[in-house]
Amino acid sequence: MSIKELDLARLEPFLGKDAAALLRRYIGRMPIPEETVATRQDDLQSVIAERRRVLREISLRRGQSQFRERLIRRYGLRCQISGYNFAAAVEAAHIRPYAAYEENGAGNGLLLRSDLHTLFDLGFIGIDPSTLRVSFSPACLCAEYTAYDGVMLSVNGTRGPDVSALAERWEFFQSCLSGG
Repeated sequence: MSIKELDLARLEPFLGKDAAALLRRYIGRMPIPEETVATRQDDLQSVIAERRRVLREISLRRGQSQFRERLIRRYGLRCQISGYNFAAAVEAAHIRPYAAYEENGAGNGLLLRSDLHTLFDLGFIGIDPSTLRVSFSPACLCAEYTAYDGVMLSVNGTRGPDVSALAERWEFFQSCLSGG
């Protein structure tokens, strides 16, 4: 008898149109213990809380397969910054955070390699809305990231993402650069 991780993405076809809402409700009910003064028990609780947080994030991302499919149809299955095309490592990134806007339209998304997705979410990557030129924070200009600083965002012959969403994200990137 063993406990196996539930692959929520495989349940989506059975859940129908309400899959995202059901997943949000399920994940929202997962209790996360509060972290307190570090003791052996608290360290264990902290590890458990972190694992639950990671599982919650993975489940939310897997639950957005329709969003990813819309982006793949629009841009093709490759990272729009690096051109990387290994499907398992290319993720659907929201330009405007989903948690705040609940917007899964193709105009609010980018296909990014998983490491670039994380850097984008953290404000280390910005895309100039008027030129679609990609900029990296100086903190990232090491090793291979230097090769992507200044490249044009690939839009596969489409008009690309929503310019107003990019403009908001560009402001966030600029504020991260200035330390604000």
